[in-house]
Amino acid sequence: MVIYREEYRLYNFGPDHPFSPVRLEMLTSLLQALGVWRAPLSPPEASREEVLSVHSERLVKRVEAASRGELYPDLEHYGLGTGDTPVFPGMDRAARILVGGTLEGARRIMAGSCSWAGVSTTPSTTAPRGFASTTTSPWLSAT
Repeated sequence: MVIYREEYRLYNFGPDHPFSPVRLEMLTSLLQALGVWRAPLSPPEASREEVLSVHSERLVKRVEAASRGELYPDLEHYGLGTGDTPVFPGMDRAARILVGGTLEGARRIMAGSCSWAGVSTTPSTTAPRGFASTTTSPWLSAT
């Protein structure tokens, strides 16, 4: 099973960043070539409440504001607006779409409907690492 939405490509730190949409295109092409890309499951977008179950209100507010072009002066304290995690229009929604895929994969593992999954994420309450800034791959799971 592959969990995937075309909107994953919205999560875009620019063409020179390692998490550019090109990386995702290469992964999806590989999965198709390997024959494991069968009717991908499109997960729902994560809710604000789901994001807040892992991240602080202050971080979430900054991501939401930066997504609208409103830049708090303390963004770097939260790891935002840096070369590693640049801000971009719509980043809040793009991140929630990716988080939704991560949650769907985790739910399926917990329910026993798949036995493994692949994703890259490092949760943190005060930095965007778990806010899907490193969750740019769809889940691939075997049943």
